[in-house]
Amino acid sequence: MNVATRALLELQETTLLVTRAARGLFKRPRYVPETVAQMDAIGVGSLTIIILTGFFTGGVFTLQTFPTLQFYGAQSQTGRLVALSLVSLRFHY
Repeated sequence: MNVATRALLELQETTLLVTRAARGLFKRPRYVPETVAQMDAIGVGSLTIIILTGFFTGGVFTLQTFPTLQFYGAQSQTGRLVALSLVSLRFHY
């Protein structure tokens, strides 16, 4: 390939790149399939740590609240109280 042909092809590629970039400035990008794939990967990947964190946090809440609830005779409400506090904690942040 000679120099003139190579220069002309480079000019064509550069012009196409600049044209696509200029057109892309005025369009919103849409990454719906990629967003769904990332949400799936992140959600499934972090499920184990979320379950472990919830389990141990619930255990600590139970150990701390049970004696107080037992003092007032409401120890049967421990599970409901811990579940409510974990759910409200998750949605607060």
